[in-house]
Amino acid sequence: MRDSRSVEDIILGDAHLRGMDRLRSHLPDDFCLRTARAMARLLQEKPSPSALIVTGFYVNGAAETDGPPGAYFLYKALRTLGFSAKIVTDEICLPLFEGVCPPDDLIGTAQRIENEEAFRSEILEETHPDLLCAVERCGRTADGTYRNMNGRDISRFTAPLDTLFLGPPKDVLTVGIGDGGNEVGMGLLRDVIHEELSVESSVVPVQYLILSTVSNWGAYGLIRYLEILSGIPCLPDPAEVADWIARSVERGAVDGISGLNVLKVDGFELDRERAVIDSLRHCHLEDSGSCR
Repeated sequence: MRDSRSVEDIILGDAHLRGMDRLRSHLPDDFCLRTARAMARLLQEKPSPSALIVTGFYVNGAAETDGPPGAYFLYKALRTLGFSAKIVTDEICLPLFEGVCPPDDLIGTAQRIENEEAFRSEILEETHPDLLCAVERCGRTADGTYRNMNGRDISRFTAPLDTLFLGPPKDVLTVGIGDGGNEVGMGLLRDVIHEELSVESSVVPVQYLILSTVSNWGAYGLIRYLEILSGIPCLPDPAEVADWIARSVERGAVDGISGLNVLKVDGFELDRERAVIDSLRHCHLEDSGSCR
C-alpha cells in the first residue's frame, strides 16, 4: 500500500518536539528530494565520486544511538550506487563501526585535534571528496564551543570534525542532516534558529540541509529518494537497522534523550525506527515532485 505522505513529511514526523516544524518553512518543501537530486548529479558527472560521511555525537560519556546508524546505511547505499564512500568519526564513536565497515573505509580521529587547518588539509588531500555529508554531528557555535541540546559545553569531548565543512573546495557538495539546531549544517538557518528555538545554533553551514525529527530518519529519507531516482534498491531492511542499533548499544551507545544505555533512539522505541523505514518504502515519487 502506498503512503500518501512525502518523504519530507515522514522524516519530520513529530517535528514539533524540537521545533523542526518551525524551521521547515525556511527551506524548500522538497528539501530532501533536492539533496538527493544534487547527489545523483554527481554520479552522472563522475564514474565513482568520493564521499565522506561524518557522524558521532557525545552524550553522557558515550556515542549516541542517533547518527551512526543513519550514517552507516547511507554509506552502504552510496557504495551500492557507485560512490567511493568513507566514514569519518572520532574515537568515542569509532567502536560502533569497527568490524562492520572495512578498515580502509573508516577514518578515526582523536577527541582532541590541536591543528585544525593541518587536519582539514590532510583529510581533503588524501580523499579528494566530491561530497561531504554530516549525519547528527555537533557543529560549533558562534563562540567556538560545541554544545548539546541542554546548552552544556561538550567541547572537550568533541573533535572538531566540522572543520571539514568550513571553507571546503568550491566544487565539493556539502550536506547536513540534523534534528535539533546544533548540528553541522544548521548554520544555514542560524538566524532563524536563534529566533525560533531556545538552543545555541551551530554556525556551520552546508549547501543542502535535511531536517528530521531523528537524524537517522533524515538519512533513511535521503536513501529512499536516491533509490527512487536511481532505480537501484538501497533502503535498508528494518530488521537490519534494529540489529545494527542493538549492536551499537552492546558496544556502549546511549539514547540521546535519557543518556542511558538502552534500546532507544532519541527517546523512541525501535518499533518507531522500523515504522519510519516501512513508510518510506511505500512512498513513491510522482511527476509532481512529491510522494503520493
